[in-house]
Amino acid sequence: MHSDPPRKTKAALKNPLLYTSLALGLALLYVGGIFFGRWQENRALEQRAAGKRRAQDQQTVESMGGRRLEI
Repeated sequence: MHSDPPRKTKAALKNPLLYTSLALGLALLYVGGIFFGRWQENRALEQRAAGKRRAQDQQTVESMGGRRLEI
């Protein structure tokens, strides 16, 4: 009779694809976290600058007579 030789199964922990995909996934999460943090910080800075600009514009309008039109 013809019988198949027993297959050797690799242990999951010996698979290099598992380690490299895990390392790549962690690296992507880290880089994504850095990008998100910087985006959030830049957005906060832009909002603060817009608020200061708005306050300065309001002060300029008030110092020039406000909304009244006088000649």
